[in-house]
Amino acid sequence: MIAKITFSVLSMCIALPVFAQDITQQKIQWTATSVTEVKSNTTESNASQFVTSPDQIKWIQKDGQRVYTFSISQKVGTWPNVNQDGSITFQVSLNNKPGSVRIEKKAGVITLTLIYRPDEATGIHMKYQISSFEIINP
Repeated sequence: MIAKITFSVLSMCIALPVFAQDITQQKIQWTATSVTEVKSNTTESNASQFVTSPDQIKWIQKDGQRVYTFSISQKVGTWPNVNQDGSITFQVSLNNKPGSVRIEKKAGVITLTLIYRPDEATGIHMKYQISSFEIINP
């Protein structure tokens, strides 16, 4: 009986970290090393960071000198464990202009696609290659 209880408690402890990495509930910093401008299909080195949290996404450029904060209006899909392959799309807005941020991990490779002001000629459509991510404690 004691062995069953011990096994049950250990099983719960092992399962808890999986839920602690739910992208929709955590504050996560994503670090990009390169970006592809999708319209022209050109890729360049680019050190940018994105910080996702339950209600907003910060896009950080130039070592923090330029920061854009997108409000999340909707989450499409679920991704309960960022250590496994999966994806999620956030419908966002900045200055009352629409956009989306899609984060995907496929075969261990993480990309973040940012689309902002898609109906405008000067709209942004970038695909960032994510080199690392870190869960930030609140």
